[in-house]
Amino acid sequence: MLRRPEIFADDHLPRQLLHRDAATTQLLEALDPGPDGSTRGHAVVAGPSGVGKTALLKYCSRTLERERDIDEAYVRCLGSTTGTVLRETIAALDRGPDEIAHNRPLEAVVDDLHSAVDGTAVVVLDEADDVDDRAVEILTDIRGVSVCLICHEPARWYSSADPEVRDRLRAGTELSLERYGVSELADILERRAQVGLTPGAVERGQLECIADDVAGVARDGIQTLRAAAELATEAGRDHIVDADLEAGRARAERAIREANLRSLPFRYQFLYAVIQSAGEVSSSAIYDHYEQVGDRVWDGRPGTPPSRRTIRGHLEKLREYDLIESADSVHRPTDPSLEPTHGDVSMEVGQPRQ
Repeated sequence: MLRRPEIFADDHLPRQLLHRDAATTQLLEALDPGPDGSTRGHAVVAGPSGVGKTALLKYCSRTLERERDIDEAYVRCLGSTTGTVLRETIAALDRGPDEIAHNRPLEAVVDDLHSAVDGTAVVVLDEADDVDDRAVEILTDIRGVSVCLICHEPARWYSSADPEVRDRLRAGTELSLERYGVSELADILERRAQVGLTPGAVERGQLECIADDVAGVARDGIQTLRAAAELATEAGRDHIVDADLEAGRARAERAIREANLRSLPFRYQFLYAVIQSAGEVSSSAIYDHYEQVGDRVWDGRPGTPPSRRTIRGHLEKLREYDLIESADSVHRPTDPSLEPTHGDVSMEVGQPRQ
C-alpha cells in the first residue's frame, strides 16, 4: 500500500505548499534581492510544532536559489554555539569549505564566512529559540545576507537578545503560522495519498477524520496516515479501515516522539534522561542535581553545565516536543518507556533528591 514511503518523510518537500500562498508570497518578497543586489530584509517565522515552518522556509529559499541564483544555507541551531552556527553556515554555502576546524578562532571563522558569501544568500536558522544573538548579529552584519529565524516563541528570544539585533529582525518580516483547517489539511493528506499510496487506499472522509483528530497539525496528520497504511498492510488489507485510524494515531505519536528525541543534542537528552529515570521530578530537584553532577558529566565536553535559566529553556523545548508533561513545576515523561537515544547518555545520570 505504501507505494512511495519517502513522500511521508518529515524532510520531504512537496513541489507546491498547499494553503500557504500568502505566507509564501510574503517571504519571497521579503527575501528577494533589491535592485542594488542586497537583500531586502530578514524574517522570523513562528508557530507550534508541526505546522510547516521549516517546509515554508526551505521552499522559499530553494525557490530563490533556483530562480534567482541566490545561495542558501539551512542550519539547525538547537544547542549550538555561535561558532558552530557560523561553521555550519559556511559549510552549507556553495563557496564554503565542507568543514572548518572546531578550534579555529571565531575571528577567523567570521572572515571565512565573508569569503563564502558570494553576492546574496539566505541563511535559515531553524530551532532558533536558544540561538545566541551574537551569531545573528554577525550574519546580519554581512551585506547581501538575509537571516530567517524559525522559532516556537520569538518573544522569548527577543527578550534576551541585544536590542540592536532585536531591532534588525523586527524591522523585517514576521510571520506566525497557524494550524490548518480540517479541509485544508485533508487536501494536503489527499495529495500525499495520491502520490505515496496505492489507488483507493484511503477515502476523503477518512482523511478529514485524521485532520480533525490531529487538530490541524500537518506533521501529525501525515504520520498518522502513514501509520494507518502500515497497519492496514500488516493486516493484509489493500485499503485503510476506520480502526486503522485510531491505532495509526497512537503509532504516529510514538514515532514522532522518538524522532524528536533522536534529533536532540546531548544536553537535552541528558535532561530528559534525568526526568525519565526519576519518573517524576521537581524543577528544584533538577537544579540541585545539576549542581551535584554537572562538572563530572560535562568534564571533557564542549561548554559548561547549563544554568538554571538555560535548563528552564530546555524544559520548554522538551514540552514543545511532547516528551515531558509539567504541572506546578513538577515534570514527568509523556511516555515513560521512551529511552534516550544519545549514546553518551548511557552513563549513570543518578537520581535527583526530591
